[in-house]
Amino acid sequence: MRLINTNDGRFEEFISNDIPSYTILSHTWEDGEKKIDMTCWIAKKDGYQYAWVDTGCIDKSSSAELAEAIKSMYQWYQQSSVCYVFLSDLPPPRVAPLEIALSRCRWFARGWTLQELIAPANVVFFNGEWKDRATKKR
Repeated sequence: MRLINTNDGRFEEFISNDIPSYTILSHTWEDGEKKIDMTCWIAKKDGYQYAWVDTGCIDKSSSAELAEAIKSMYQWYQQSSVCYVFLSDLPPPRVAPLEIALSRCRWFARGWTLQELIAPANVVFFNGEWKDRATKKR
């Protein structure tokens, strides 16, 4: 598993039983992404040295690595210390109540959402301004 060191932004490779605690990001794909930087900044602030973000941690040019990532995804979310869900289309609280705005987010229409919602024990939902709006804990 390849993780991002939140202190220096470098990738580090870990073997199956030697994986440190890490945060993981769930998001929708968009142009001009700054999600890796923000995920690492929040993870570091929360006391985590490592983070996993699909846009950086999976080598999509390697079909073997991509196949392994797809096969392992549920387990990676399940073993994460916390999952950060970035909802770029979730407005700030002053614009719309959470109960209404959350259900309108395109994140809920993606194919991966269910596993990324149920696999991690701890989930923090961030709005488009990277402000935490809700949590889910098991």
